Amino acid sequence: MRKHLTLILTLSTLILVFYFVPKADGQGKSIDHKLKKIPVFDISAEAGDPCDASVPIGFGETINGSLTAADCQLKDNSYADFYTFEGVAGRQVTIDFSSAEFDTYLALTTISGSFTWEDDDGGPGTNSRIIANLPETGTYVIAANSLLPNTFGNYSVTLNDTTPCSFTLDPISQTVPSTGGSFSFQVTANDQDCEWTATSFVPWTTTSSTGTGNGTVDYMVDPSDESNDRFGNIRVNNTVFSIRQEAIICTLSFNPPSASFPAEGGIGSFNVTTQPTCSWSATGGVGTSSSSSGTGNGTVDYSVSNNSGDARSIAVFVTVQTNTTNFPITQAGLNCSYSTSDSEIYVGPFETTGVLRVITQPGCNWNAVSNSGFIPIGVTSGNGSGDIPYTVETNPNSTERSGAIQISQVPSVWVTQGGTSFRIPFDFDGDSRTDISIFRPAPAEWWYLRSSDGGNGAFQFGSTNNRLTPADFTGDGKTDVAFWRENTGEWFVLRSEDSSFYSFPFGTTGDIPAPGDYDGDGKADPAVFRPSTADWFISRSSDGGVDILTFGTSGDLPVIADYDRDGKSDIAVFRESLGEWWIIKSQSQSVYAVQFGAPGDIPAPQDFSGDDADDVAFFRPTTGEWFVLRSENQSFFSFPFGQDGDIPVAGDYDRDGIADAAVFRPSENTWYLSRSNDGFQAVTFGIAGDIPVPSGFVR
Repeated sequence: MRKHLTLILTLSTLILVFYFVPKADGQGKSIDHKLKKIPVFDISAEAGDPCDASVPIGFGETINGSLTAADCQLKDNSYADFYTFEGVAGRQVTIDFSSAEFDTYLALTTISGSFTWEDDDGGPGTNSRIIANLPETGTYVIAANSLLPNTFGNYSVTLNDTTPCSFTLDPISQTVPSTGGSFSFQVTANDQDCEWTATSFVPWTTTSSTGTGNGTVDYMVDPSDESNDRFGNIRVNNTVFSIRQEAIICTLSFNPPSASFPAEGGIGSFNVTTQPTCSWSATGGVGTSSSSSGTGNGTVDYSVSNNSGDARSIAVFVTVQTNTTNFPITQAGLNCSYSTSDSEIYVGPFETTGVLRVITQPGCNWNAVSNSGFIPIGVTSGNGSGDIPYTVETNPNSTERSGAIQISQVPSVWVTQGGTSFRIPFDFDGDSRTDISIFRPAPAEWWYLRSSDGGNGAFQFGSTNNRLTPADFTGDGKTDVAFWRENTGEWFVLRSEDSSFYSFPFGTTGDIPAPGDYDGDGKADPAVFRPSTADWFISRSSDGGVDILTFGTSGDLPVIADYDRDGKSDIAVFRESLGEWWIIKSQSQSVYAVQFGAPGDIPAPQDFSGDDADDVAFFRPTTGEWFVLRSENQSFFSFPFGQDGDIPVAGDYDRDGIADAAVFRPSENTWYLSRSNDGFQAVTFGIAGDIPVPSGFVR
């Protein structure tokens, strides 16, 4: 049954407004104070009126009363008595309102009217009960009312403080030493009538403390023989006090206290003495290994490795708790010395194999590892001198890359590899440097000075009137000795990898050979320029097909190079009479033309600016000057290097990715190199009548 009760009650100067909505489950419900604006009926009370009367009630007190027609009458014709008490915020109160003569109805409100509770049958039978947590400190009003109108009879009202006991501990935890001892902590109760008992939940802690209200808990902690901290607690009723007892301090001693070993190493053991509950583990260090462990006394087994160096002091490490103690070992040494056959290795962009030799005394151990995936090695360790086979895989990138073979006690041997599109001209030994080289027409001999190791290479291949066409026809990153025989149109190639040769016809009398990598597959393609018709004939190495196109005019000189940095040779001509360059850029198939030079200039296109694109460039014999048109921004620079009568032999002689100005002086058989990274160098190589290979054909 629902009942609306609105009451304006004047208690001296106090006006209270009740708005009650009883629930079937008998539980009180807080009603927002604004609901007072929904009036059912009002009672205006004056002094002396029963609606202006209230009786104080104390906690733990029961008041017996009765509802009569002389009590405060409400608009629903029910009657009510009023009781007041002083409440404290946070406390819990229980109000019981019972009668054997009528169905009770109970209400509670704050003095401000902002919180209201109500109940019909929350107690036994039709009796009422309110259990409330007080929201504020101040005066509270109890309304003892009947559910039905004109209902009278005896009743009782009981007020109790039913706040649950709670306890605060100070401190809430404690760390005690491994030796144990007597300790205490303080208990603060929220009610001085609250009883408590302290109980230990671990066997190594005892207490018999009890109390009412505030008090002290005294407890005892037994000494610990544990090697790790242990944890327990004491409970004061349901409040937990935590205890951490520190572990005992474990000690270690060794027998024997130390050891000595020869250079060859060996195995050994020593005894460990410690407390029975202390767990320990042994590990090796530099030159030692061990995996022993135990609790209490025990034995450590260990091994000592071969010592290739000087006498040394090493150790086995035994750890207990967080402390580590060294078992010292002295070991003699073999005093090994190490070196390698190469201190650095330079290779071209394509796959290369080689052998790196480690040189040392017998019995001296070494380990090897490659720090780069593109340099797999075949041997990773050895004793005494030994060989390390290695492979340098093809570089798929256009830029240079480096890696190292690392050998114990030897500085890393660095391997530097040129990029795939960065092909060094006239590099006969594959170290990414242009090699000083000549062709001796009379005996048809080829001579070159290996930049990799300073040695000489020589081959007899061809005849006096052959046109020189050295290039990398086999794709192994090395320039092959090659020539074109004009009277038969045949090409002859001496393979750099095994010195075998092959030949094939391509071209005819009057053609100018112009080999280059036109299809970008890493191999030079045979090609000729036919001045009489300005036709180009290119035999593609990638698929065996032939390209034929017309570009240029009679009298043009082929000047093939990679002008657009796409890894392919571009068809290009130099029109000497006008000083004009005409280029078909392979990347875009667009035609580029520029006037740069004059009659008598010798074209020498290479990458002088180091941007991986070849620059339009020439040498002016009359003044000994070089002129370079930068590919990156079309600006130019010039500089003197050489004199009249010199032959230009530009190339990358110092392997820095930048072409170097260089000349061969026939009168002295001397090469003059202006290296962009390593500076000036003069080298005598050749005899009278020799032809410098880098100028053997117009590139």
